Amino acid sequence: MTNYFKKYSNREEAILNYWIETTSWVKDKFIRCIEDHTPFHDWKVFVNIDGKELSLTVQIKEEENFWFNKTGNLGLDFISAFEFLKDEFRREVENSSFWIDKNKIEEFLSKKIKVLKWGKLVTCDSAIHIFFVEKKICQAYDNSKLKAIKTYLKSNYPLRINKKKDYGLSDVWESAAFFVKPDDKELKNCEINDIGELKKSMRI
Repeated sequence: MTNYFKKYSNREEAILNYWIETTSWVKDKFIRCIEDHTPFHDWKVFVNIDGKELSLTVQIKEEENFWFNKTGNLGLDFISAFEFLKDEFRREVENSSFWIDKNKIEEFLSKKIKVLKWGKLVTCDSAIHIFFVEKKICQAYDNSKLKAIKTYLKSNYPLRINKKKDYGLSDVWESAAFFVKPDDKELKNCEINDIGELKKSMRI
């Protein structure tokens, strides 16, 4: 079996090419890809669809194998950076093991924090979002559909405040995500599994 991760200079490129090489209905139409880092997406992929060269923007999210094996969840980044408005609110989060109950998320957002930067679940402008766990998952999702399930996530999942000491981080800001299993019905509805679904994600 080809080792796709020895051929490329960085993980993003390796993951993108792995998706292309192992997805026959993409590989047949693939022309080239270029790095296109912005605050809102990572790459551009050029494909031949219906005889036309078209580009689609791609966001890539690699999950840690350790945490996926432990929880079976994919992390959907909701807030990239925020500050607590009061120290007592920080202590509340620590006392609740860094989880915000689904019934308290709106109050948390409106009264207890100042959002400095929304996460990719809000800001990403790519056509597709690829989630990757090595030897486990390499799945493309329609990014517009992902963004559209925010209300569903807030109503059905607690919000996780990233516990920085577990990652050895010393950031002065906080971040938060929803953690969802790949077989969640709404998340599965966002999957791209054929050329028709890819075209819909590109709005063509």
